[in-house]
Order: sequence, then structure tokens, then C-alpha cells
Amino acid sequence: MTVEVALSVMVSARTRHLAVCDNDALRIGLVTRAELTAVRDGSRYSDRLQLRDVLNRRRPYATPAVPPEDTGHRTRDAYSAPVERAGPRGALA
Repeated sequence: MTVEVALSVMVSARTRHLAVCDNDALRIGLVTRAELTAVRDGSRYSDRLQLRDVLNRRRPYATPAVPPEDTGHRTRDAYSAPVERAGPRGALA
């Protein structure tokens, strides 16, 4: 997902944070609207910049000390069977 699309989603959802997940639907980071706005307004911004690129600039990501069942996010252990996907991995519906 690009930075522009993420900002649009965040504005539509009226949220200040967005969880970023990998192709296996595991959370790999959290970005804020302010952070994405600063990236978009920066001199090195490109319309091809992806959320993973923003996260890679500030690695490592430390997961919060919250049990997975309390976070509301899927984890690898949440499913005993593989999740069926309608399209290719990483594609947005």
C-alpha cells in the first residue's frame, strides 16, 4: 500500500494510527497519520513509496507487551488451517 492510499484510508476511518501487516497477515508495525504526512511532505517523497519503506527507515519494530488475544489483530497461531485468498499474496481487494 502506498503512503497516499494509507493516508486516504486513515482519513476515511478517522483514525490516527494504522497497523501494517505482512503478506501472512502478521502485524509488522504501526504508523501514525502525522508520520505519514511528514513523509509525504518531505523532499525525498515519491508517489511509489510503500508503507514497508516507511517502516524500514525506522527499524527495528518492537512489539508491545500486550498478549495477542488482547490486541484484536490476527496472529499466526489464530488459525489452524490456511486462510483462503481470492487473489495473489499482497494484493489489495
